[in-house]
Amino acid sequence: MNDHIHPTMQQALAGIVPPGFRSAPVMHATQHLQSINEAQRAALASFDAPRCPAGQFLHVHKHPTLGALDCHLEWEDAAPECGWAEQVTLCAAYMCGRDIYGRLTPSEVEAIEIEATRQPKQAVEPA
Repeated sequence: MNDHIHPTMQQALAGIVPPGFRSAPVMHATQHLQSINEAQRAALASFDAPRCPAGQFLHVHKHPTLGALDCHLEWEDAAPECGWAEQVTLCAAYMCGRDIYGRLTPSEVEAIEIEATRQPKQAVEPA
């Protein structure tokens, strides 16, 4: 076996790892791949939508073509004395960490706002 591997690990690997895979270059390559996976996980985390600003709430919309969109919306309470109904306004729509609000059609924006209006009120109000 290889001198670069701890003796306890040599014994543990003796029965399950073929001799060619016990060499230092292969073990180094395995560690390198693990570090790449950690770097990829960190890079993928950068594709998350930012937190909602104060006064906005998050709604995840399932777009038929684009998939899940993290939407930031504002909720305005109804004012019955003025004849205004409650209203939800889309402020931003994130796909893979990028705001695509400007690329949505008016009908898509309206669909997101209507869907968010149906969200339970207690889920919208900040805790």
